[in-house]
Amino acid sequence: MSLSKTPVIFGVGPGIGIAASREFAALGYRLALLARTKSTLERLVAQFEAAGTTAKGFAADGGDGESIDAVVPEICKWAEGDPSVVLFNAFTS
Repeated sequence: MSLSKTPVIFGVGPGIGIAASREFAALGYRLALLARTKSTLERLVAQFEAAGTTAKGFAADGGDGESIDAVVPEICKWAEGDPSVVLFNAFTS
């Protein structure tokens, strides 16, 4: 599969994750956003799309390998290729 102009950003809560998302959006990337809660994803996707950036939210727990494995094929299908960047900004304890 070819690389798509899509970064995958795990952990798009406040701070680094959302800041990185905004930087990629400013560079013209479409965004694959991952967080544990659908409500967070829906809010962020709506904000990016209102600003003209294509974005999609994927619910996954960055601390759970099975959760990540389950969502990766969905991301690649939506992105129409492998992600060009993966930013893992999820905290696990």
